[in-house]
Amino acid sequence: IKGALTLNAPKGTESWEVGSAENITWTRFGSIANVKLEYSITGGAPYPNLIIAATDAATQSYAWAIPDQIGNQLRVKVTDVDNSLVFDDSDADFTIKGALTMTRPNGSDIWFVNDVEAINWTKVGSISLVKLE
Repeated sequence: IKGALTLNAPKGTESWEVGSAENITWTRFGSIANVKLEYSITGGAPYPNLIIAATDAATQSYAWAIPDQIGNQLRVKVTDVDNSLVFDDSDADFTIKGALTMTRPNGSDIWFVNDVEAINWTKVGSISLVKLE
């Protein structure tokens, strides 16, 4: 007799930001003691990226510090540590995105025609290009 797992979040279509803490949640059926959490950046198997090797299955939640893996084909997998045949994964792809914060102009600047002014921002994540409009 084996238990079962259902991954509740992320199911797909979520958009999570690098550096934020997001909850991975699951429902366990039976007496599963610990689960392993992994993720894929290629839309599913294989799941080469370890989130945590073992966490208490009874909590049915794990706060994941979102890594700098910007992309839109991510999926999470939850697996019974004692039986790798008992698992569930995201139904569809979700997104990890970076973030930009404009620091100059900040809304209180006064700029004059023909003056050269710097536009500044900070970024979170491995954003390589930005478009200024």
